[in-house]
Amino acid sequence: MKIVRGGGRPLPGVVDALELLMHNVEALHQLVTAVNERAAQIREREVTERPAGTALETMDSALMTLGHGQETAMTMHRLLSLGRRELVLVDEGEV
Repeated sequence: MKIVRGGGRPLPGVVDALELLMHNVEALHQLVTAVNERAAQIREREVTERPAGTALETMDSALMTLGHGQETAMTMHRLLSLGRRELVLVDEGEV
């Protein structure tokens, strides 16, 4: 990645790379959220019409797993944001 490996002042390059990464993680979070919402709609409309059993349990398990993925993406964004902010403080000489 040119941003990270480039010459000049390396810290601003890392900050820029983190900004780009955060943008991509945010887009990923939005995508996972949309998938989760669609899967929940399908569960409500199609799976609940089936007799109780394996399909319903499997769908519930899938929704729970997808929810963890959604939370993980948001947590990743928050952690990258905190790390980026700390690097900005160092680069600006505030610490």
